[in-house]
Amino acid sequence: MESTTEASPAPSKNKLVQYLLIGAAVVIGLAVIGNLINKPKVGAPSAIAGIINFNGLKPQDQPNQAASIRLMAKAAKATDFTDTGITIPVADQAPWQWSNADAGTTYQLRADGYFGTQLIKSSNVITATAPASDQVLTFNITRADLPEGILPEEPAGVVVSGSLAINGYIPTGSTVTIFGREAGSESDFQPAVIDIPAANGAKWSYDQAAAGTLYDYQAELYDAQGTFIGQSSYLTVTAPAANEVVTVNSTAVSQEPASLAGTVKLQGPITQNSTLLVLQRQVGDPDYSVINRYPAANNTAWTWAEAVSGTTYEVTAALQVNEQDQATGNVITAAAPAEALTILIDTGVNLSAPTELPQVSCGEPDATNHYNAKVNLPQYQAAKLYYLEVGTSAGANNTYQDTLPPNQSATVFVPAASPHFARYTYSACTDCTIDDTGNWAGWSPTLGFQCP
Repeated sequence: MESTTEASPAPSKNKLVQYLLIGAAVVIGLAVIGNLINKPKVGAPSAIAGIINFNGLKPQDQPNQAASIRLMAKAAKATDFTDTGITIPVADQAPWQWSNADAGTTYQLRADGYFGTQLIKSSNVITATAPASDQVLTFNITRADLPEGILPEEPAGVVVSGSLAINGYIPTGSTVTIFGREAGSESDFQPAVIDIPAANGAKWSYDQAAAGTLYDYQAELYDAQGTFIGQSSYLTVTAPAANEVVTVNSTAVSQEPASLAGTVKLQGPITQNSTLLVLQRQVGDPDYSVINRYPAANNTAWTWAEAVSGTTYEVTAALQVNEQDQATGNVITAAAPAEALTILIDTGVNLSAPTELPQVSCGEPDATNHYNAKVNLPQYQAAKLYYLEVGTSAGANNTYQDTLPPNQSATVFVPAASPHFARYTYSACTDCTIDDTGNWAGWSPTLGFQCP
């Protein structure tokens, strides 16, 4: 018997619409579930940890009264700091950890130094999104900070010490001299430690500092013929102090192949399947080039072996999802070769690098044919503090380096017909130092200028 097949009736228009709606709902549901799976768990208990960098005088304990440090915190948008209940020893490099932070919440933290119930001084304020580690809260306790009755007995000369971090090509026979002066002084820097053999990690120590005095120190690098080839930013610290790192970028050139290497530190929750894009450019270049892309994880190691020895680079990183930026890191300036370069990305704080150039007006020359050039900075809504540096080469700061509040210009003393270069960055905090690299946006484009 011949079999027959009866055609199924075509679905009605209403049925077709229902099928399409059901299919769309399934797709949307799967997407939502995927996002929920990949989205970091926000609000769960988390930790922020770090150390105390304690410089200067420690109050002398009295009967029934002693010095202590209390950790204070507030959500970034809150008004007042509150006591976390964490007490920290009054000691340099003392560790601390706050375990009751909420994951994904951005906080401001500071440490308050007490003698008994009397507040003596507060540390710098840092911004971090939980979870976070390796946070540094710094005290510089001067004589003026302590009441007369609790001033400790100190010898005539105390020690300020640390190590050198030298990036770039170091010619054979090079040396480093560290200069110092009282902070805020208009007097010239004086040699403090001379002829240190130039090597990355070399130790330095100055034993004639006055206890409780705030100093500015600056390191200068010289080749074997005594030619200046690099200097550091200012290190501002109260004596006595230890474990202070002074970073110098050498300007000497060798044209040999070299490498840059370091890590990317992540603070805050990390979305699954996100990546880290590490970037580099020569100082003064407008565009970045890719070093590599890595799976996103805290303390991700990176390396770039295509640098040129003696060339100065800017290195940064972006946290991306589907190749779209979620947060960007600070910008590190380093001459090749260099290692231990740490890029910090906070997933809750995203300060975009400024895109506008600084503006310079030269005015009229003085009797020595020098100009008091005025440098004005573009203003950004998130900026609470600016940092400007001016030098005789791109990325250098041998002419001027200082912080500026919003809407304040800088006066820079430059000789006539001398090429100079200026760039700036900004921070959302009011008392950050440039060494708190995680609290600053990337560098602006570099402006080359000279006064007639």
